[in-house]
Amino acid sequence: MVNNMGGSTLSNPALIEGSPFMKQLPGRPNKILLMKLFKFDVLNQNPLGMVLSNVKYSEHWFLIIPFLAGMHEVSVEQVVELLKEFTQQPPSADAVLEKLKPLDVEQIEVAVDEYLYQSLKQHPRFRGKMKQKKTLLAIDLHDEPYYGESQSEYIITGKRKEGTNRFFRFATAYICEDGYRYNLGVKMVKKGDKVAEIALKMIEQAQHLVKIGLVVLDGGFYDTNLVKELDRRGIRFLIRGSMNEPAKRLVRENNLQSLKEGEGKFFKHTMRCDEPGRRCEHEVRLLICRRYGELTVLATNRGSRREVEEMIAVFNSRFGIESSYRDGRRFRCRTTSNRDNFRAAMFFVGIILQNFLTLFLSASSSEGRTPPDAHRMIHILVLRTVLCFYPPI
Repeated sequence: MVNNMGGSTLSNPALIEGSPFMKQLPGRPNKILLMKLFKFDVLNQNPLGMVLSNVKYSEHWFLIIPFLAGMHEVSVEQVVELLKEFTQQPPSADAVLEKLKPLDVEQIEVAVDEYLYQSLKQHPRFRGKMKQKKTLLAIDLHDEPYYGESQSEYIITGKRKEGTNRFFRFATAYICEDGYRYNLGVKMVKKGDKVAEIALKMIEQAQHLVKIGLVVLDGGFYDTNLVKELDRRGIRFLIRGSMNEPAKRLVRENNLQSLKEGEGKFFKHTMRCDEPGRRCEHEVRLLICRRYGELTVLATNRGSRREVEEMIAVFNSRFGIESSYRDGRRFRCRTTSNRDNFRAAMFFVGIILQNFLTLFLSASSSEGRTPPDAHRMIHILVLRTVLCFYPPI
């Protein structure tokens, strides 16, 4: 745990004044208390797994700078210039990046996952209640465009978008509870990784913390081996399917173009995998429905006619992942680096900041109350999740 945090500088509200991070908060929050909470809840846990010893500068700078860059959506270099207004000797941008250099992607993932786990475990909404009721787990894949020449194992090729067909790909897992979406796990995808293995690992990780009622996944996880294994384990799933030729045939033969918004119809369907060494087939139920004006295919191991509207609503709620992810993408340090570990760290900084905001905004409604204004939330969080676990500020 980091002890030398330089609280007076970190608590200066001018550090975050006008930042996109602050614009996400309702009302007029007490910025000093917010930053003190951030110091104890995030920075004290060192969520990026940096090795912070035997350094010239106070250790807290090497943690503060990447997160301030994420809050302001600027580069490390720009944050260092900002800090010169508050302290005489902030470390250089190169010194900050050098602290990340020894870490590999897997080390950063372990540190981030541990932080996410502990932040949920200690949160008033979940403390002692995590497995009392079933919850929805959502898993998604996100592509970050890459325009360089690196041949790294973390550069994934895919369908061309935003001017490139090369990407850094990330998997994220969220639990959806009472309208809030809480980050639970992250992974940077490598060449050769199987989506089934990624999803199953995230599900197993989540089962240590919550009771899963339904797993919702987007089209990147439409995989025969995955649905077969989920069925074998008795896990209910809802996955966006493919509008392939069999699905198009069902649309034509059943006149599904006439479906109105929110309407749909179930069909039995056999999925097949023809990859060498992974050949298998498995029967699922396809729901072809109209969402946002377009026909969508959903695959599930549950469902009946009366559940059509419910399943569409559940899958639509999964797109909270995408909005949360966009927030995570926004709260990210800007960089042109092609280092795998640095790109991973900057993506995860955005995820951690989004998670902190979600926990912050939901803290006071753990007993079903309407959330009060932001400064009261800060007081509640300080009392219930900081002072109980750390020395006084």
